Amino acid sequence: MSEVSRAAPAPKKCANLCLSLVCTDSIAAVLAKTKPMFSTLLSLPALPFFLLQSNTSISTSINLLFFQLTWSTLVLSHSPLIVELVGSLLIRLIFSALPSLLFLFLDTCLPAITERWKSKTTLRAQKRGGKKLWSVIAVALGNIALATGVQGVIEGGLVYGLGWKSALRIAKTLPSPTGVVWDIFCAEVGREILTYGIHRYLLHNKSANSPRGLVKAHRNWAHAEYGVAGGLNAQYDHPVAYLLRAFLPMYLPAALVLRMHVLTWFIWLVVVSLLEVVGYSGYIDAPTGWVPFGFGLEWLVGTVDGHFGSRGRKGFGIWGVVDWAGGTKVVRGREWIGDMMGEGNVIPSGPRRKSRND
Repeated sequence: MSEVSRAAPAPKKCANLCLSLVCTDSIAAVLAKTKPMFSTLLSLPALPFFLLQSNTSISTSINLLFFQLTWSTLVLSHSPLIVELVGSLLIRLIFSALPSLLFLFLDTCLPAITERWKSKTTLRAQKRGGKKLWSVIAVALGNIALATGVQGVIEGGLVYGLGWKSALRIAKTLPSPTGVVWDIFCAEVGREILTYGIHRYLLHNKSANSPRGLVKAHRNWAHAEYGVAGGLNAQYDHPVAYLLRAFLPMYLPAALVLRMHVLTWFIWLVVVSLLEVVGYSGYIDAPTGWVPFGFGLEWLVGTVDGHFGSRGRKGFGIWGVVDWAGGTKVVRGREWIGDMMGEGNVIPSGPRRKSRND
C-alpha cells in the first residue's frame, strides 16, 4: 500500500499554514480549505456499506470510485498531518458535539416525552445542575480540542521530531473491508481493556498508594456533573482524567499498536462518538426496538448509568464485558437482564418508582 511522503515542510511554509488555519482574516478562506474534507467526512458513515457491497451493485461501485478519487485528491492536496488532525476534530464536533446539543434541545423543548425515557440519576442531575450547564459544555468542547491537540503533538513528534512514520497510516488507497472490520474489532477490545484498567485502578483507586489528587478531580468533575449536559458529559472530566479515561484507551491501540489506516480511524471515531452520545444521554427507557442492535444500545446506557448510580463502584468498562469477568458488572433492575446473567447483584438506575398501589 503506497503511503504519502511526510517530508518536513520549510518553517516558513509551516508558519503560513498555521496562520491560514488559525489566524486567518477571512472565514471564507478557511471554509474553502476545509470544504472538501468536510464533504468527505460526512460520507464516512456510508463507506463500510460501499466496501462491503462493491461487488454486488454497479451504482455502489461508482459511488466507491468517486469516493476513492475524492480521497486521493484530498490527501495529495493537503498535508497528511492536517488531514488527520482536522478530520479528527471535525468528526468529534459533527458526530459528538452536535448530536449531544440536539439531545439537549429535545430535553428543553419536549421534557414531557424525554423525561419518561431518562433514568432517575440523570433527571436529578439535570434539575440540580441547570446553572452549570454552560460550564460543562465549555469544558467538554475544550477537552475535544485538547484531545486533538495531544494527537497532533504525538504525530508531530514522531514525524518531524524523530523522523519516524506517523502513528496512523495515511495512504491514497482505501483500506480493505476485512482490514477495516478486523482493525476496529481489535482496537475496540483494546479500548475496553484499557478503559477498565485505567478507570478502576487509577481513577477510582482508594488505596494508600493511589494518585489521590487525580481520583478526587475525577470524582469532583465527571461524577459531580453527570447528566447535566447529556451526551456531552462523555467529554466532560478533568483534562488529565479525560485524556487517561477517554483519549488514550482509544488512541493507543489504534495508532501505536495497530497503526490503523486513517480512514479506518475516522470510521471508528464516528462510531465511538455516536455511541458515547447515546451512552451518556441517560435515555435508558427510550424505545429501541426499531433500532438495529437496540439491545446493545440499551445495555450501553445502563452500564454508564449504573457506574454513576453506584458512585463509581461498578461499571468501569464500556460494554461491561471486562466488568463481568472482574466481578464489577452492572445490570439494570430488569427481570429479563437478571435472568440472562443469573444476576443477584443488580444496581438500579435510580430510586424505585412508586406504583399506583403503593
